[in-house]
Amino acid sequence: ESIASDLEILRKLTTAFLLPTNKKMDLKETFAELQAVLELESDFIHEYEKLERFHHLLKDDPFFYVPQPYSDFSTSKVIAMEFCEGLSLHQWLKTNPRHDLRLTLGQEILSLFLREFLEWGLVQTDPNYGNFLVREEPFQLVLLDFGSTLEYSKDFSREYMRVLSTAAYKGPDETMTQAISFELLDPREGETVKQHFFELMQVSLEPFLSAKQPFDFSNMDYDKRSKDVIFKFIKSLKYSPPPRRVIFLHRKLGGLFSLLRKMQVKIDLNSYWETKMKNVS
Repeated sequence: ESIASDLEILRKLTTAFLLPTNKKMDLKETFAELQAVLELESDFIHEYEKLERFHHLLKDDPFFYVPQPYSDFSTSKVIAMEFCEGLSLHQWLKTNPRHDLRLTLGQEILSLFLREFLEWGLVQTDPNYGNFLVREEPFQLVLLDFGSTLEYSKDFSREYMRVLSTAAYKGPDETMTQAISFELLDPREGETVKQHFFELMQVSLEPFLSAKQPFDFSNMDYDKRSKDVIFKFIKSLKYSPPPRRVIFLHRKLGGLFSLLRKMQVKIDLNSYWETKMKNVS
């Protein structure tokens, strides 16, 4: 009940004291998205519905398992579901699992994200390791906690893919135009931001380059370069706040990348890129 008022106080403090004086960002939409998702995460009816949908979507999947929800015992204050045994991802990684198991889990979780975003338009955007349990017999990943599940339209996913395609195959001017059209950037941003955004996109797409396959997610040089480019881009922004429409989608992507880095796997990403580009018309 206090989410809205607490976030409004935080927004005012951020605007007044944390934004550098050269920034002209309006953070209302950013905080509106934070409020909307926090309210969803505390809405047990919403979470039950999403649990039920994921259970149905993955009921025949050999690798992913979603607990059976129990409607007779669930209310606006309680969610009841099947109890599942398993190790959290942190616990599982501490057992030093075999490389083939780590590779399988990495490939499957990437494929699941593509299904969520491109096929179902339904993405569980919280990558917290506690939201996953690993079962060893049979080897499966149990999916938990669907409070921050967000829906994305086909038009949204196509536009998102179009930004990636433009950055991959065209130049900085076209990429900037697409980013502004998709509301990633404010049109008042200058040439420096355009250059830094294009550089950021190139680094983001680097794991999908044919010459980089299989991509090594534990490559610390890439990790450092990514962080440096992100920091430089953010520092150069003047008008563009964190874009509301992708905040939690990118939280999920960042969490997936972090997980794959911890699993120390190399994955050929050619097929993942090709699957994405099929959705760009």
